[in-house]
Formats: sequence, C-alpha cells, structure tokens
Amino acid sequence: MVYTIATLPDEPIIIVTFTPPFDPLVEFLETYIAIGALVADMPQPVIYRVVDMAQTPVTFSQVVEALAIATRSPRAPLRDPRMRSVYVATGEMALLARESLKQPQYGGFHIDLFPAQAAALQFVREQLTQGRADS
Repeated sequence: MVYTIATLPDEPIIIVTFTPPFDPLVEFLETYIAIGALVADMPQPVIYRVVDMAQTPVTFSQVVEALAIATRSPRAPLRDPRMRSVYVATGEMALLARESLKQPQYGGFHIDLFPAQAAALQFVREQLTQGRADS
C-alpha cells in the first residue's frame, strides 16, 4: 500500500496521501472503497477529500489513466454529491489533470489545486467556516 487515509477529528475532512510508486488503477480504486466506507459513517452534508500527491511523480499515461478512473468509476468521490475534492500537487502533470477535468468529456469538474497540504487545509477550513457547500 502506497497511500494513507486519515480523517481529522471533529472535521469533515479526509486526507489521502500517496507516495511512490504510484499505480492509479490500483491505488485510486482501493482508496475509493476505503473512502466510501468512511463517508458512510459521516453525518455531515459536505465532506472534503484532500488528495496529497506532492511527493508522487506521475507520467502522462498515469494522468490519462487516473482521469478515466476518477471520472468513470461509480465509486469515485468526484461522483459523490457530498464530496468536495482538493488536490495537493505541483508541476505540469498536475496542471494537465486539473485542466482536463474541466473538459466536458471528463465531467466538467472544478478542482482546487495547492502546492502544499497546509495551504489546502487552510482553504478547506475557510470553506467550511463560510458554510460553502458549493465549492
């Protein structure tokens, strides 16, 4: 297993941290199942998923594979109306993934992208404080 999943006490936030080596077909699907089980027990109407890939280099082919899984898997958090996804990553492949998800063929999803987990968590907490369920 090259990922960890953590929930923050008293906050509707799930943090998924990936580390190398990364195989989207295996790790994304495994985390979707685990997150689904966690979310089932969370009463909040909005739950944030912070996906930290800052230490995980990805290739173009992995981005394409990840996009397909993230947008087509019935268990994908992007398809759950309660989930809001925030990503931690840098580089051209992260920008490619974010821009691709905006395209209609990938679902037209808006994804917030941050260079560090602390910045992502600050953003999420601000959204929760403001009661913004639509972000």
